[in-house]
Amino acid sequence: MEDDVLVSEAKWLSAYFAQRDNDALGTVLNIGSSTADVRTRIQPFVDEQIFRPLARRGVPVVHTDIKAAAGVDIVADIMNDDDLERLRRLKAKTILCSNMLEHVPSPLPMAERLATLVPPGGVLLVTVPNSYPYHPDPIDTLLRPDIEQLSSLFRQLKLLDGRIVEGPTVAQELVNDPLLLPRRVVRTIIPFPKFGFWLSALDRWRWLFRHYKATCIALWRPAIS
Repeated sequence: MEDDVLVSEAKWLSAYFAQRDNDALGTVLNIGSSTADVRTRIQPFVDEQIFRPLARRGVPVVHTDIKAAAGVDIVADIMNDDDLERLRRLKAKTILCSNMLEHVPSPLPMAERLATLVPPGGVLLVTVPNSYPYHPDPIDTLLRPDIEQLSSLFRQLKLLDGRIVEGPTVAQELVNDPLLLPRRVVRTIIPFPKFGFWLSALDRWRWLFRHYKATCIALWRPAIS
């Protein structure tokens, strides 16, 4: 779960969790979780909207990421067979993958691995940008699918729900936090040591009056009858 999550995206996920009881959710496995600092400080609404309510309900959540950091419960790369099997042994009923598919070289192999983690009767929640600036972490392939395009990556699963949610424009962000303006200007006129970050700062101005958007889907593996 990278630090480009929209508030509306977090609310969509929160609404999904709120509509299911604890037994239906089972263990929630958060793939590409990033760090506790991202979830609680950089984007505190992620914790407030999603993970804190789950904790209050007693829903177990396992955060996994490819890098070791505070707030990562299991260090794993799902493209590694041994790591994938370790995660599968958790028998999580709800798999969450937020804002990760645009940061891998090819989304289809990653989607296929994610689908194998979903047990019969289980659900996979996936969110990706739909309209959003270039943001390398460490790469950004500019994957910006709609609902149909995103769900088509997961041919083994059935679409339960999908929505394109809307976030603010850059102009609205600047009105809400005027201190952002000088930082954004400096980042634009002074190239970063990492060229990709400078390109990201430049590209963001294209959303001055365009809304950020994210595609959110819930996919289900039918239970074995």
